[in-house]
Amino acid sequence: MPDMLVRLYALPEGRPPRLNPDVRIRRALAAERRVVIPWIEERFGAGWAGEAETAFSSTPARIHVAHHRDRIVGFACHDVTALGFFGPTGVDAAMRGKGIGEALLVESLLSMRAAGYAYAIIGGVGPAEFYARAVGAVEIAGSTPGIYDGMLFPRESGVRNLIRAACVRKTAAGALFLRRCFALWASAMTRSPFTILLGGALTPTDRLARQLEGSRFVAADGGMRHARTLGGRSRSLGRRLRFHGRGASGGVRRRPA
Repeated sequence: MPDMLVRLYALPEGRPPRLNPDVRIRRALAAERRVVIPWIEERFGAGWAGEAETAFSSTPARIHVAHHRDRIVGFACHDVTALGFFGPTGVDAAMRGKGIGEALLVESLLSMRAAGYAYAIIGGVGPAEFYARAVGAVEIAGSTPGIYDGMLFPRESGVRNLIRAACVRKTAAGALFLRRCFALWASAMTRSPFTILLGGALTPTDRLARQLEGSRFVAADGGMRHARTLGGRSRSLGRRLRFHGRGASGGVRRRPA
């Protein structure tokens, strides 16, 4: 994924007009560190939480938060991985599509401009069209893989290793499945990591297989297909995974991969 360049001196003043008035964007306070970091890690992983830790290490903090009434719904960091870099940034899944991500982006970039930067770099961009439309960002040629080349990724275990391919529907069966997952996690958390597999799209890669090395799978519905796919991928790399899934009788079926 390439980096993108933003001309901070050309940014217009003010917040994006479509932001809900009930959503407030502001710089995070040091006292909020123990609230914000766990929120980020739970939704976006340990890597982004680590960068947010760095953002809290300066005064003022180099992280902005969005909150709807009394709860966090998004965040954006700057000057953490490298000076002049924007990101990481994320918005709660239930609040996306409401202009919060754009508002966090603009507020962070305006703070960078106020600090004396003329340009900002958005590193390892995913939605390039969004950044081009929102702030006129342009791709930097030859910036892939950029400064992230060779970066180490944390291996996460338990519920934090959840494959977020889809949302669990609020049904009795879904609630029962999640209760069983948490019971399994509570009993196994001191022994070995496990991964919860749900439905949705999933592309197996070598990087994903490395992150799941030694993990046990808890799968339901479409996740059973992912368990078979990942099992074949892991076997090809000489690794052994265990799978847990509900069979036709409603009991738990276990088989080694």
